[in-house]
Amino acid sequence: KYVLKVAMWKVSKFTFNTYYGRGLRSLAKIARQDANLQFAIKEKLSKEAEERKRKRRMAVSDVAMLGLTVNVEEIFDFQLHCENWSLELRKEQEKARKTERKSLTFIVPKNKKSDASTNRHCYSQKVKWREDSEKLVWTTLAPRTEPFFFRGTCTALQNAFIIVKVHTLKNLLHPNQPAMGRVLGCALMNLTSILDISVFTGRVKDLQTDQTKFLVGAVNGSIK
Repeated sequence: KYVLKVAMWKVSKFTFNTYYGRGLRSLAKIARQDANLQFAIKEKLSKEAEERKRKRRMAVSDVAMLGLTVNVEEIFDFQLHCENWSLELRKEQEKARKTERKSLTFIVPKNKKSDASTNRHCYSQKVKWREDSEKLVWTTLAPRTEPFFFRGTCTALQNAFIIVKVHTLKNLLHPNQPAMGRVLGCALMNLTSILDISVFTGRVKDLQTDQTKFLVGAVNGSIK
C-alpha cells in the first residue's frame, strides 16, 4: 500500500526545471530486503508518450540508477524509570557549599524532535531539596511518581540525551518550596547504551573562565 517515491529533476539555468524521472519501491519489499537498495529511475513521460510506447510495446527507458540505504524500524513507547541518583561534589565545592541545600532537575526528551539543551518538547522534573546533613541521594524523583515516556525507534532513543542540573540554595522555608536556587552546574548524558546498561554517570560542569572551577562534581544513577 505504501511506497517510497524518488523524484528526479533536470536543472536548467535559463528556464524552469523539468520533471525528468521517478522511481518507486514498495515499503513492504524494503522491509523484507537488505537495507542497501539499488533501483532504476524511470523516464517521466506525458500521457500521450506513455500511450504511444505502450502500443508499440516499447519499455520506458531508465535515466539513472539510484543507490541508497533505507532503515525501517518500529516505533515504541519507552518508559524511562530514573532511580537511585546521587550527587558527589568536589572537595572544594563541598566545603564552599557546606551550609547550602542541594536539588536536581532532570530534563528528559519526549521524542525524536526533542532538544534537551533548549528544553524543547522535554520533561522538566525537579526533585526535593536535600540538606548538607543528609546524604545527597534521591531514590526516586519525588514528587513525580510516573516514569518518563519516550516515543520513537530504538535508534532515536539511543541518539537522545538527558541533562541534569544541580541547584543550591541557602535559605529554604519549606522542603517543598518551589524555589529554583542557583544553578551550580549541568551534566549531559547520552542514552547510547540505555538498551544494554542502566547505570549512568555524568560529570557536572560549570562555565567558568577559571579551568580549576570548571568541574563541579558528578551525578550517578540508573535509567531503566
